[in-house]
Amino acid sequence: MRSLNARLMLSAGVWITLVLIVGGFALSFVFQQSADSSFRRRLEISVNALVAATDIHDTGQLAVARSLGDPRFEQALSGWYWQISSEGAPLARSRSLWDESLSLAITAPVPGELGSVTIQGPRDRTLWASYLALQVDGFPAPVRYVVAGDISDLMQDRRRFDLVLVLSLVALGIGVLLALVIQIRFGLKPLRGLVQDLEAIRQRRANRLDEAYPDEIQPLIRVTNAVLEENQNQIERARRHVGNLAHALKTPLTLLRGETRTERDAARQSALNDQIDVISNLVEHHLARAAAAGASSFTANSVSVLDTTTSICRSLEKIFAEENRRGHIDIPPSLIFRGEREDLEEIIGNVLENAFKWAKHDIHAVAVTEPAGTGLTIYDDGPGMSDDEMQNALDRGKRLDEMTPGHGLGLSIVADLVALYQGELMLDRGPTGGLSVTILFPPDRMA
Repeated sequence: MRSLNARLMLSAGVWITLVLIVGGFALSFVFQQSADSSFRRRLEISVNALVAATDIHDTGQLAVARSLGDPRFEQALSGWYWQISSEGAPLARSRSLWDESLSLAITAPVPGELGSVTIQGPRDRTLWASYLALQVDGFPAPVRYVVAGDISDLMQDRRRFDLVLVLSLVALGIGVLLALVIQIRFGLKPLRGLVQDLEAIRQRRANRLDEAYPDEIQPLIRVTNAVLEENQNQIERARRHVGNLAHALKTPLTLLRGETRTERDAARQSALNDQIDVISNLVEHHLARAAAAGASSFTANSVSVLDTTTSICRSLEKIFAEENRRGHIDIPPSLIFRGEREDLEEIIGNVLENAFKWAKHDIHAVAVTEPAGTGLTIYDDGPGMSDDEMQNALDRGKRLDEMTPGHGLGLSIVADLVALYQGELMLDRGPTGGLSVTILFPPDRMA
């Protein structure tokens, strides 16, 4: 079970159910014992009252001088009876017995000692009887005083109590579970806040977790922030190492290129220069990809797309001023790229450089909004590329020396960078006849 809510609810629900069941049986048992004891004491009190109400006439007859106080002893077959007997023969009985008699299975009761027994009374109703045997003057055998009550009243009281108990425990269980749900939701609320903070980091709206969390979560917050900081530091170190390696490799390659000038064999010199160019392109390509792979997934930088595009475009206009090539920019100032400024400059710079290199006069950079996301479209009025050339230019599995000259390396680097930001790079023929490059980013990257 992967849900923390479900685990807590299930474990607490099982425990609460067990406690309520055990508690319910315990309460029912205690009530049953108390009701039985109360019923027995009531019968015993009635037996003593019966003894106290009994008079012996001069003729030797026993008679009950007064009522026991319970009207059910006066109602015929009411279930509550009393009887006085000796040697099994009734001497006196309650009006409720009518013409019936009570038969006790005890043949030799201990005189002066209260006892109780379950018997079958009139109408086959089960009775609980209390009795007392006394030796009375004028009677050769002990006189037995018996008071019996219908236990159906007792059983009805038990059932009524059990019903109320079950309903009460069910209501209590539901109330406790509802309180538990509220408690769990309240207790896990910081975790939902943690998810939102992590989502903000994933969407580049923050670069670390807020530390305003309960003490129990603080170790997780500190470790996560430490991991994020260490990740960022490693990326920065990797970028510096890549830059240092690129600088270190350029000098030996430049020296090798200079050495080829002393080669007298023109064919050999050309072959060497070609191989050095291949090595230079490979080094530049793989260093660019290594730098791109270091792009932080957790950066919260916000870069203006308009400012970046305008700066690069103006620089390229100066470089290609003699060719009279101009850039036209239609990008809203509110368009923001959430990522590293260097990565955005690398993406736009490579595409714009290719466009300026192949354009006749005009290069356009416009913002586009597609269902897949928001991005840029850069197109020129140059010769463009064929469908096969566009496919090869985006094929990251192609060797660089097999790509179309002037497009392969730059577009391959752009494709790698765009992919790292979960974007999409598309090539097509532009409205002015040249190549159109569309770069789309998801909403969390550009909006």
